[in-house]
Amino acid sequence: STMNQQQLQSCLYSLYEPEIQTCVAVISAIDGLNKKQLKPAIRFANTFLLDHLELNTKARCLLAWSDPNYSGFNSLPADLCMPVETLIRSRRTFFPEGQQLSETFFKALISQRKLYYEERREMADLW
Repeated sequence: STMNQQQLQSCLYSLYEPEIQTCVAVISAIDGLNKKQLKPAIRFANTFLLDHLELNTKARCLLAWSDPNYSGFNSLPADLCMPVETLIRSRRTFFPEGQQLSETFFKALISQRKLYYEERREMADLW
């Protein structure tokens, strides 16, 4: 069986979205967290795969790097399909953060929240 870019991208979202939803469920279960504190985490989770993990780009790169005929900076043929087994091996090789998605998510969320509070503190110091 083979996959093209759109099929690979759909499979990656199907694989990773439930894990991100589980991370949100873990955050939601924290005692003492109010809606105001929870809302930014949910907003971050909603765009994490696209904006932070850049899953669409990763799918395109996996497909390209799996192709033995790929020669670098050239556009991929629109009809390029690769065997599923090859894509799975490439995912392990070229996309290690996909195997530690929850850890990657929480580290990115913590980093984003720290940056937000540092910026707020700096703005408060200015006034």
